[in-house]
Order: sequence, then structure tokens, then C-alpha cells
Amino acid sequence: MRDSALRLRVERLLRGDFVVDDLTQLFLSVRLRSYGRKTVKEIGDFVAHGDERNQGFSTVLSREFFKHLRMRMPYYDAPLDWNDLPSEFPEALKINLERTPAQILTRDTGFRPKEIKRLLPELLSRFSRKPNGRYHLSKKISHEEAQLISVLVGHVTVKAALNEDILCNEFRDVLVKNELLLDSESGAFSQLKPLIALYAIAAMHQCNLLLDDGFYAQLYVGLGEAGLEATVSAACPTAGIPTLQMAAALFSTSLQAADWCDAALLEALNTNPNPEPVWTYGIEIGPDRKLRKLG
Repeated sequence: MRDSALRLRVERLLRGDFVVDDLTQLFLSVRLRSYGRKTVKEIGDFVAHGDERNQGFSTVLSREFFKHLRMRMPYYDAPLDWNDLPSEFPEALKINLERTPAQILTRDTGFRPKEIKRLLPELLSRFSRKPNGRYHLSKKISHEEAQLISVLVGHVTVKAALNEDILCNEFRDVLVKNELLLDSESGAFSQLKPLIALYAIAAMHQCNLLLDDGFYAQLYVGLGEAGLEATVSAACPTAGIPTLQMAAALFSTSLQAADWCDAALLEALNTNPNPEPVWTYGIEIGPDRKLRKLG
């Protein structure tokens, strides 16, 4: 009986009769039977737990990104001090080895990724932890090894964990596997991609992701290079700028804000954070099928 009701919701969406609650019920219902499609479970979890997340791959990737970025920030305008390295230094290097594209690692270090994975544990063993938790170089390293470490410290990879194409395709696959969508309806379902993407942004907006250090990263609707996105932002203080916040796309789309936001939200996005930061108010999909401020 439950699935028959969900099938009616799918049929209504395919007819072009868009009801936001239909997507809500579908994501909630299939998030635990998503057949390994991570994006569907992730958005379903955002729908179910929209205030705070402490697990899921969005949280994990955000923790990794900001752990490395916070370690990196002091060295944007200063060289590495081999005798006073942050407490996150070893873990941040391991994280960035996995995040950095293979071609960049090879180009900038002269080592292939497999070689770096073999070398890195021994290299890190040459650093000792000080009583205050920070690290210092306690054994010699070569010029090539120092260059390798400098690249792992310095290179920042910014790439959205999710995008509209992957989400829509995986959502379609999950609905087909749960016999809520017919294969023959896939073409019609693809026309829903913009609305599914808007829904995902609205579901992620204002969610707090718990980071490793107990602080939070905030998610909110933002403007990316390609289009609307769900932006994740967290504090990355430096000695010179103790209030510094850094942000990156977590979910990217090609949807142009001028086409998919109402006038008030569009103005707010173009002037963010003035006069009122966008993360301080809710958003929703309005009757005109555009994102708007809630209320």
C-alpha cells in the first residue's frame, strides 16, 4: 500500500503537477533502500536530519577539506616552518594525498601516487610531536622529499562532492529498482532534473555539519561559477585574520540564479552577506517553481 501511494506521487510529478511534498516523501522512503546510490541516501538524510549532520559522506568530505585547509591557511603568505608545524599536519597530508588529482601529484612532485603512498608513512616518521601537540622535523629529508611535503601541504583541491546530473541519474535508478518508475518513463523523469536540484539545495540549506574539532560548517544556497550551489563554509582563522571564513561548493548545478530564484532571493545572493546573510533565513520552492525566501 505504501509503494502504491509513492507510485501515485511519481505519476503526478511526471504529469508536470509539481508538489514539493512528493519529493520529500520519495526521498524519505527510498533513502534506506537506495541500492548503493550514495547521493540519493545523502539527500534523503538531509531531508530527515536538516538541522545537523554528524555522519554521511558530505560530513566526511567537509571534515577532510577543512582539516587540510585550516592546516594550509597560515602558509599562504609564509613559508613552512619545519620546526613548528600544526597538530593536524600528519593527518592533513594523508587526506590531501587522496584529494589531489594524480596528474598534479606527478607533475609537481615527480612521484607517482603509488610511490607517494609508499613513501609518506616513512617521511612522516621523521617528524616528532612536541609537548604542545605541534610537530617538528627531527630527522633530515631530501630536497625532493621536502618538495613532496610542500605540495601536499599547499595544493587545495576544490571540487563539489555532488552535482545535479549524478543526483538525478541515481534518483531515477533507485526509483526504477523500487518499481516506482518505469524504464520507459526515464525520458520524462529527466525533465524534472532542475526541480530535483532545487529541492536538494533547499534541503541542504541551513544544515550544520559537525567537524572533527567540535566546530560546525554551515551549508547554504550560494552562487557558483557554473550556477546555483549548496555552499559549505567554516572558520579557517589565521594569526592575521582570526575571523576568516572559507567556503566551497558541496553540491553544484548549472541552474542560473536569474532563471531559478525569485527577485528577492536573487538580490540577496548577489549582495550576500549584506544586508542579511543568506544562511540566516530559510528557503523553499515557490508556486512559480523558483527558490525563494521562506515566509
